[in-house]
Amino acid sequence: MDQEQMIHWIGSGLGDPALVGGKAAGLDRLVRAGASVPPAFCLTTAAFHRYLEAHGLVSMVGERTAALPEESARADLAALIHMFPIPADLSEILHENVKTLRSRSPSSRQLAVRSSAVGEDALRASFAGQHESLRGVPSAEVEPALRACWASLWSPRAVTYRLQRGLGFEGMAMAVVVQAMVHADLSALVFTVNPVTGREDEMVVNASWGLGEGMLSHNLASVSPSRWPASIARMMRIPLTPLTSLKTLCNWRFICSSALCIR
Repeated sequence: MDQEQMIHWIGSGLGDPALVGGKAAGLDRLVRAGASVPPAFCLTTAAFHRYLEAHGLVSMVGERTAALPEESARADLAALIHMFPIPADLSEILHENVKTLRSRSPSSRQLAVRSSAVGEDALRASFAGQHESLRGVPSAEVEPALRACWASLWSPRAVTYRLQRGLGFEGMAMAVVVQAMVHADLSALVFTVNPVTGREDEMVVNASWGLGEGMLSHNLASVSPSRWPASIARMMRIPLTPLTSLKTLCNWRFICSSALCIR
């Protein structure tokens, strides 16, 4: 399996969501819309399958997946990701691209390693907060972070989420975004549709100081975000599409003094 199948640089073209997952595909759309997105690449689902195939795990994963949502099956699947070494060719490709990423963003000393599952950020299910993403990862620790993202495909909350929404467990696969880390003074989480009322003419902006980890992980005990629901028509006097909405949001200086973090 060559590098072109396992690596997709964000912004190099519209990645296939079945290969790069929902989050990476969304980042591609943001770049295309002209938004400011920190440099990143995606380790595709082909890399995930490369790990499974290298260690003869494909049949076992199929068998244990068929037994979901049994807890023993879920735990076995998550454990498989930590049992065996990353294949040498995959490890080499990963670290080569991390070096390239560092050269493209020399001021960023740490990485954000972000899950991008197939079916994530879709109209039917967002999977918000269900899979693992790690911030502040040193380059030397990118492989453990990669494993954590892969294993979170079968986290208790992710399996429960699928079960509650009747999504099934077949065809599950995880891509992973490796991105230059932005240390924000203020972070915002933007909903382009009001998540409480479902109104499509309202956006909701939650903002808090720092990286907003509590907001994103739903640990509201650690953060008290400010919340602004507002009419899109009142906020923006321009014709809107979803992409132009996001582009405009990413340029709002009052939302964030140094960076806007959207997950």
